[in-house]
Amino acid sequence: MWADQVQTSDPRIAKLKREEKAAKEAKKKEKEKAARKAEEEAKKAAEETQRIKEQKEAEAKQKQLEEKKVKEAKRKAIRTERKSIRNYVKSNNYFHPDSTTLSAELLATQISELDSILENLSLEESQSLRKRLDASANRESAKTVLKDEAARLIEKGVLRSETIKHYGPDVAVKSTAEVQKIAAFIKAANKFRPGVANRWSQISEYVAQHSGNPPRTSEELIKKSKEVQRGAIALDEEDVRKLQLLKKHSDTRITEEPSIREATINYDDPTRLTTETKTITSESSKAKSPSSDKPTCKKNNAADNTIDNAANNTKDAAGSASDASNQSWSASQQTQLERALQEYPKNYKGTADRWDLIAAAVEGKTKKECRARVKYLVEQVKAAKRVSK
Repeated sequence: MWADQVQTSDPRIAKLKREEKAAKEAKKKEKEKAARKAEEEAKKAAEETQRIKEQKEAEAKQKQLEEKKVKEAKRKAIRTERKSIRNYVKSNNYFHPDSTTLSAELLATQISELDSILENLSLEESQSLRKRLDASANRESAKTVLKDEAARLIEKGVLRSETIKHYGPDVAVKSTAEVQKIAAFIKAANKFRPGVANRWSQISEYVAQHSGNPPRTSEELIKKSKEVQRGAIALDEEDVRKLQLLKKHSDTRITEEPSIREATINYDDPTRLTTETKTITSESSKAKSPSSDKPTCKKNNAADNTIDNAANNTKDAAGSASDASNQSWSASQQTQLERALQEYPKNYKGTADRWDLIAAAVEGKTKKECRARVKYLVEQVKAAKRVSK
């Protein structure tokens, strides 16, 4: 009791208690202040995140609206150009004489073909076509402009030739142009041989200059080269005669990559290739020997002529192989080729190109020369078999 009264009346104890209480209050307020500050910062961060999100959404929406406006303006411009072209063709009676009354069926067909052409044109292409039509001197020249555009789309693969009859390119004109283009391409391919700097660019310029067609890309030229090599270009007999007339006495065979599709033996069998090569060499030596029997030579020549006449369709392929045979091949190079064919057979599954590896194994010979050598040997084996029969 007395102790409690002393503590209550002692100012020092009272002061100590007040200080402890004040410290607790201050600590409590500090915690509350820190909590309020953290809450405010979190709120500000959330508001900033929401603001950025809304801003991005607004920008994306604005961009979509602008893109939509641009697309709509482009569509409107295309519709305007197409309408102008349709009105032009209609005002010229679809390129028929004014006195001609078109039947409903013919009119529907020509409108359908015109729509097919216009639907595959971009805005720039539609504008160009409309300007060329407006600049045409007469109805016939305007029709030619439209036919040229249809021919371009057909060649590009956008339209099928069988769906465009009235506005499609004339068969005779198309055939002649195709013949001239093929002849120019073959001459260019043989003029600018592999190894020439910017070879395909020079071939493109040459073909464009001599055929009147626009320059082609390297990919298009390489594709055309493969088509010509494998005979995928369909020409009738008249076109073939025209092509032969255009080439005159020049060599119009593409010899860049000799084809070996016509071979009937497995040239990748090095054992067989070596044996038959030796046989060919032996027979060639006997044929060149002064002691050869003349009647036998005449018989062989007659047989060769008979074979040549019977195999006229493969004359060019044999010619390519003969050209390749004129290149000098030493015995060591021949051995290296045979070993490489054995090391890299036809079923080679490596990532590198098989013929590149074969060429690398033969000293002083390129990939083309190695393929041509194999082609030549195969043709010689076939010829020897035909003669023996």
